[in-house]
Amino acid sequence: MTLSALSHRPSPVATVRCEAHHLLAQTDLGYRLDNGNLARLATSCLLQPLPDDQVLVAWCGDTAYITDVLSRAADQPAELTVAGATRLRLAHARLDLQASERINLHCLQDLDLQAVAGSLSLSARNLVFSAIDALLEQVRHRITRAEQVCMRARGLFRLHGKDSFITADADVRIDGERINVG
Repeated sequence: MTLSALSHRPSPVATVRCEAHHLLAQTDLGYRLDNGNLARLATSCLLQPLPDDQVLVAWCGDTAYITDVLSRAADQPAELTVAGATRLRLAHARLDLQASERINLHCLQDLDLQAVAGSLSLSARNLVFSAIDALLEQVRHRITRAEQVCMRARGLFRLHGKDSFITADADVRIDGERINVG
């Protein structure tokens, strides 16, 4: 290695020392520790610290970084975050989210679920769709199997196809103020 290559190396970081502390509060300036110092959240600390957590603090010179949450009281929420990041991406061959009670997905703008080359399966005791403006389905084939189907529209209800069939094993009833056929 040449002398010029050595001169372009970044200077080594100051000595790092680690200490365990209790977190007192989160402020606009950082996290207040039990020794009175303020600490910043290290990018590698994915678990958002809460007051009363025991945290691991790494000191780099005069700057304190919370690197880990060591312990937390039972029954406290856990929030995963990446300090300073505008996007979080999990990239693996498989991803499982499991909850014994409920999973909520909230978004102020758009939410996309895609299974580009596979199937998207929804399974539930009750499946409820709600849309304020429109519900649009675009499929090549739609097959519905149910014990009973009830569809109601306040305004126009229209079924149209190149060919249409209405069949029944028993009765077919058409009721209206005026009925046009043909």
